[in-house]
Amino acid sequence: MCLALFLAGWNDGTTGPLLPRIQKVYHVCILSVNVCASASSWNRMQVNFTVASLIFVFNCLGFVIAAAANVVLTGRFGFRWVMTIGSIAQVLGYVLEAIAPPFPAFVSGYFVNGFGIALQDAGANGYVGSWRKGSETKMSILHAVYGLGAFCSPLISTHFSEQRHWSFHYLTSLGIAVLNTTVLCAVLRFRTQDECLAEIGQIQPEASGSEGGKYKQMIRLRALHLLALFALIYVGIEATLGGKHTSKI
Repeated sequence: MCLALFLAGWNDGTTGPLLPRIQKVYHVCILSVNVCASASSWNRMQVNFTVASLIFVFNCLGFVIAAAANVVLTGRFGFRWVMTIGSIAQVLGYVLEAIAPPFPAFVSGYFVNGFGIALQDAGANGYVGSWRKGSETKMSILHAVYGLGAFCSPLISTHFSEQRHWSFHYLTSLGIAVLNTTVLCAVLRFRTQDECLAEIGQIQPEASGSEGGKYKQMIRLRALHLLALFALIYVGIEATLGGKHTSKI
């Protein structure tokens, strides 16, 4: 779980240092749009930033879709497969990004990546949060490791941003993603969350209700809406400013 969150932090800290290079590399793809918009350099710069921002938009879109589908996917396939699907999605996302394809395919990699990270993020937090003993400490460690990943990745991506093969940074991310998938498969061994909890002596009561019923129960929780709003604002600002600050510097 810690490795999955480390990779999530690594992913969030990657884009900022690479963004100026991404804009430079894909300038040819954006040029025709800029010329049609205006001949002024200011408008060219605005369109350039707007189009480059699709990276963040598609990444966020992947997160939102995965968050909405998580309950259904977990109910149908179980914790083991959802975590594995999420880790494999990250592998596929980094493969797309590493080959530096045309811009539409490149941002599609961010969409797939966001989808995979969201599934693992939800699964890891749900699993650790369900522990009856020491869940607060374990949750703190889990998110500290996320921060460690976000701290380490700019150090690597900054180096690659100045190299000819800038997209090879994503090969580093791909290596960690493959390791993450391997570790998840080895540790979980495709067991359900209840089976994993039973191994540490925590027997779960039998769940009841369909996925639709679970959604209705969640929607009725006022605290859930408040926490979701807080997470939307806090995490959104955190990830955006974290990436843009390193880009500006």
